[in-house]
Amino acid sequence: MQSVSSLTWLVLILASSLTVLAAEPTPIVSSPTVTIVEEARYTQEAQAAWQNVVDKSNPRYLDQYIGQFPEADTARTAFSLRYELARNSQSIATYNEFIVCYPDRAAAPQAVGEVWQLYLDVRFISSLPVMQRLACKVEADKRPVQIVWAVR
Repeated sequence: MQSVSSLTWLVLILASSLTVLAAEPTPIVSSPTVTIVEEARYTQEAQAAWQNVVDKSNPRYLDQYIGQFPEADTARTAFSLRYELARNSQSIATYNEFIVCYPDRAAAPQAVGEVWQLYLDVRFISSLPVMQRLACKVEADKRPVQIVWAVR
């Protein structure tokens, strides 16, 4: 009978602690909105900068633009171009550079998978046996040969 009463006490204590926790208000954190650059001005500057990108096939220029205007509509285009440059290079070093530059983007895990597959392909191909071919071709004399034995 004593174990039932201790179990009852345990249930009552748990129920009362949950009630107390549920009664506490959830803290709400708010901060005032700070406008750093007006949206229209930001968009105009981003468009002008996008038009002035010297070489859109150079990862360095794309990285610079994305860093300067990360929230612009054209930054998405720049990022897509940057990712395609990494994919088309089929280079482990280029993929690694992309992953280090954009670790928090959604394309980073996909790039990690692609570079891993590229690494496995390179390892697999380099581990295959290589059929060596002769550097030159030699024609042999196909006439019958007479064998002579010297006896003493």
